[in-house]
Amino acid sequence: MTKSYFKQYFRNPLYVGYVKDSSAEEYRLSYYFPFHNMNVRGKKKYIGTIKKINSILHINRLKNKKVNFQKGCNWFSIHSDFLPKLLNYPNMEIFNHTFLTDETFVQTVLYKYKPQNINCDDNTMAARYTDWKRGAPYVFGNKDLSELKNVVNTKYAFARKVNDASLVNEIFK
Repeated sequence: MTKSYFKQYFRNPLYVGYVKDSSAEEYRLSYYFPFHNMNVRGKKKYIGTIKKINSILHINRLKNKKVNFQKGCNWFSIHSDFLPKLLNYPNMEIFNHTFLTDETFVQTVLYKYKPQNINCDDNTMAARYTDWKRGAPYVFGNKDLSELKNVVNTKYAFARKVNDASLVNEIFK
């Protein structure tokens, strides 16, 4: 975005992405994951074992808590008025020893602001131009210059991921 468009665009106070239905992933908070510094993304055996142990032991960390679990992308933009809501959340302990908390924390705390009818993906809601079809996510490079120029001053404030900082200067020439 150009500087003036950016200032106008961000008059909206909240750019948080939500998935349409996050109920299948509620285990991320309800189960106990003992190794919080271990990267288990994509390690299905580890995740399956943890889920099975939690089920056998009847662990549900959300039981008796007023928590409306939500999920979305971990990138977001909010007005500073929302910071106290995030920092003073009364059930903060539920985010300890969880799985990929960065994709649930903001959405769960700010669930009251979730749009009723979601008609786009969570990255678009968060104003991020992200391509999951060509990569995990796709890394934009110099060959994608025209594509990135086409999304300048649109609903996207940021492109994710870009491998060359000089590409930004090329976009705005």
